[in-house]
Amino acid sequence: MGEFIPNGSGGFILRPGKPKLEVGPSEAARILNCAQSSLTNMLDRPLAQKYIKWRWTSDSHGKRVFDSASLQAYREALADPEVPRAPKMVKKKKG
Repeated sequence: MGEFIPNGSGGFILRPGKPKLEVGPSEAARILNCAQSSLTNMLDRPLAQKYIKWRWTSDSHGKRVFDSASLQAYREALADPEVPRAPKMVKKKKG
């Protein structure tokens, strides 16, 4: 494994290096290409619950660490059209 670096066109380049088994929330957000503040909402999704493994770093539930292999598996699942997803929410028009 290595480090994921955004290439500017929506993809990532993998820089070889020592594999990181666990990453913090900022690195997890970078791997998933989302804001760090949206990680909590993402973990509520059934597909994310199936793939992403994480744990609290303390008893007070202050910070999380994420399994880097599970983050990559989740990215691959999102890219796979065969993986079932929850239907998108559609707002109903009033009137």
